[in-house]
Amino acid sequence: MYQGPNATTEFITREILGDHEWLRNSFIPESHKRLRYFRDKVIDWISEVEKATGKEIPYIRPRAGFFIFINFSNFLHSETFEAEAKLQQAFFDNKVLFVRGESLHMSKPGWFRIVFSSYDEETLNKGLKRISRALECQ
Repeated sequence: MYQGPNATTEFITREILGDHEWLRNSFIPESHKRLRYFRDKVIDWISEVEKATGKEIPYIRPRAGFFIFINFSNFLHSETFEAEAKLQQAFFDNKVLFVRGESLHMSKPGWFRIVFSSYDEETLNKGLKRISRALECQ
C-alpha cells in the first residue's frame, strides 16, 4: 500500500529542496565530505581487522552512495548460505543489523552490505567495534 508523506513533511521538504543555493553550496558538499570520511574509516577498519586476524576481507570500494559490500567469507565455518545466516545472527547478537548477501542475490556466501552513513563518528566506531567482536567469536 502506498501512502504519501503528511502535509508538514511535504512543506518542510519543499522548503529545503527549494533553496538551490544552500543545496549546491552547503548541503551537497558537506554530505559528500562526510560520506567520503566515513567510507575511508570503514576501509581503514577493514585493514585493521585483516592485520589482527590474518584473514583477508575483500570488499567493493564504493565510489558513490552510503554503503559498502564486504566479503566475510573467510569467517564462515563453511561456504554456505546457512553459515552466512549464522554469521548474520552473530552480528545481530552484537546489536549490528545489516543485509547479508543471499538477500541481495549474491552468487557466493559471505557478502554483507554495510551502511556507513552514520549520524556521527562515535556511532560508526561503536558499530565497527561490535562487528569486530562478532568476528572474534568465529
